[in-house]
Amino acid sequence: MVAEITESFALDNHASPSILFRVKLDFQESAEVITTVSGKLSTQDGVVVSYLFEEYLNRSAEAPARLTAKGTVFDQQYFKPAKYLTSLVGELNEHSLKRIDDSRVKDPKRDVKLKLEISVKMLESVALIDQLREVEPKTLIPGKVLTVPRYQGGESQANIIVRGWYDNNFQSDKNSGWNLSGNGNPTFLQFKVVKAEIPHRIPATDWISDYAPKFGLGHHIVVEMPSKDGPLYRETSAYLTKAEEAFGRWDTKGVFSNCREIGTLLDRAVKDKYGKDSFAYGEKWGRAFARFSDWASFDLHLEDLKKKYKPDDVRTDRPDSESLLLSTKILIKYAQEVGV
Repeated sequence: MVAEITESFALDNHASPSILFRVKLDFQESAEVITTVSGKLSTQDGVVVSYLFEEYLNRSAEAPARLTAKGTVFDQQYFKPAKYLTSLVGELNEHSLKRIDDSRVKDPKRDVKLKLEISVKMLESVALIDQLREVEPKTLIPGKVLTVPRYQGGESQANIIVRGWYDNNFQSDKNSGWNLSGNGNPTFLQFKVVKAEIPHRIPATDWISDYAPKFGLGHHIVVEMPSKDGPLYRETSAYLTKAEEAFGRWDTKGVFSNCREIGTLLDRAVKDKYGKDSFAYGEKWGRAFARFSDWASFDLHLEDLKKKYKPDDVRTDRPDSESLLLSTKILIKYAQEVGV
C-alpha cells in the first residue's frame, strides 16, 4: 500500500496539545473497502510519543464503498486504483513534547523528524461470479428433444436447462443471474490489515512559529546567523550544540558553561583582529560582551548570592537558560557581522 502525508498542523482549541496529519492511501476500488485507520507516532529514534486515531468526520474516498465479485465484463470498469483521504490525530503531553524536543536537538537543522506507523483495516472481496445461464434445450442440439430424469421415475422433456462456462466478458442475460462463488473455497469476503510506515519532517521554522505556540511551548525568536566556515565557527558551533542539548535536558549548568566558552572564544577573536586598544574592541564589542559576560557568569555566583537572599530562591531556571542561549546566538551573529 502506498501512503503519504499531504499536510500536518497543530490543532487549535484542544485541551491537550494535538497534531493532525492529512493522509492519502491507495486502495483498489470495488475489491477493497477501508473501514478504519489507526497507528502510532514516533520520533526518529523510535520513541513512541502518541497513538493516532482517525477523525471520522474528515475522511472520504474517491470511489463508492462497494465490494464486487470478479469475472465479468464489468471488471475493467469497476476494479481500478482509487484514493482514500483521512485525518489522523495524535494527542501529546509534556513528556511527549520533551522527547520530540530532545530528538530535534540532535538534528543538524533542528527540524522535527517523526514517523507514522499506521494500520489500515479493510474488507476485501474474494468472490467470483459463477457464470451460469439459462438456455432453451433446442438451441443446444437442434432437432433433438432433450429429457431429464423425473424424481418419481421416468423422464420428462427439458424446458429450461442451465449451462456454465468461463468467460472474462461474461454478462448475465437476466437481472437475477449474478450467481456468487468462492475462489477455490467458500469464502466470499475477508477482513485484512495492511501496515504502512510514513516518515514526516517538520522544518524548524514551522515548528517554532506554528506548532510551539499552540502547544504551550512559548514563542521563540529565530536568529538567522550568516553561514561562515573556519576553525572559530566550527568550535563555537560545537559548543552551541552542547548548550542546546543541555537545554533539552533541563541542564542549566551545562547551558551556562558552554555559552561562557563561546563568549571566551569570540572575545579573543575580536581582540586579535582589532587590537586591545581599538575603538571596535574597547567600546563597541566591549560594551556588548560585558553585558553578555555578566549574565553568562551568573550561575558561578549562586553560592555568594545565597548569603544575601533566601537560599531556596537562589537558582537558575529554564527561562534563564533560554535567555542566555538567545543572547549567545545574538553575540555570535554580531561577531560574524563585525568581520571576525
